[in-house]
Amino acid sequence: MIVGVAPAAGSHLEDSRQTAWKILVERMSQGDHGALSELYDQSSGILYALALRIVQNPGDAEETLHDAYLRAWRSASAYTEERGSVMSWLVLMTRSCGIDRLRATRRHYAGRSAQDFSQVESPMTTPETAVESKQKNQRIRAAMGHLPEDQRQAIELAFFGGLTHSELAAQLGVPLGTIKTRIRSGLQRMRLSLGDLSL
Repeated sequence: MIVGVAPAAGSHLEDSRQTAWKILVERMSQGDHGALSELYDQSSGILYALALRIVQNPGDAEETLHDAYLRAWRSASAYTEERGSVMSWLVLMTRSCGIDRLRATRRHYAGRSAQDFSQVESPMTTPETAVESKQKNQRIRAAMGHLPEDQRQAIELAFFGGLTHSELAAQLGVPLGTIKTRIRSGLQRMRLSLGDLSL
């Protein structure tokens, strides 16, 4: 006799969130700005932390987040669940926008002298923003520290190292499908441990 296994509560919560967010994306594709605001409110916490980890600058992280949600707004009609969850879709856009901003910044400062760099002002941040960002980063690092080594390595190289899935597969010597599975599984684990950050 085969005994069925009840689905985990976290899995049910994730499915419910995916269903709700998919509806928001559908509304966005119809021009509903309110749906974009709702999606932003529910998902921007972890995406800001990801953007900050990539660009290493609060001002640039905010601009990256703006670019990512603008891209989501413009491409909402092209979203399909076959390409992953809404959160995965948003994460990929945030990562892409962050890398684009890094490249643009490097081109802007290419060839400038050390004296030029010393005169660049740091972005204005409030103490509250700095503390909040630090706390989010600490929680994300802690969550990643609890991942299995293969999942943590894949996520770090993909999202913070700027490698594509194909480049990761080649570098680590494993099949492309394995890389995608490791990243997806790692993100699912992090969603469960960072639920109140709207992962």
